Amino acid sequence: MIAFIMQGINMALFATFTSDFTLMIGAALAGVGYGTLLAVFPSITADYYGLKNYGANYGVLYTAWGVSGFIGLWLQLWRLIQPVLTHWLTLSVRQ
Repeated sequence: MIAFIMQGINMALFATFTSDFTLMIGAALAGVGYGTLLAVFPSITADYYGLKNYGANYGVLYTAWGVSGFIGLWLQLWRLIQPVLTHWLTLSVRQ
């Protein structure tokens, strides 16, 4: 339970990190939390959903993490590129 709370607080504080040092500390805490919860997720999955479909549920859990990592990459890329595209589109319309 402590790891879940620590991860939640860390995620909420990520928007306030302004320096490289605080970002590194936040990333380190996220890594520690991820490593801690990685060992706990199999037992949590079995407790909540039972052993009948354990393999399928566990596979869905880790597939969702992979898909969210892929989607998060593209969302971040769009967030970085979108202001540049807006700038160029604005320049092309103004002429």
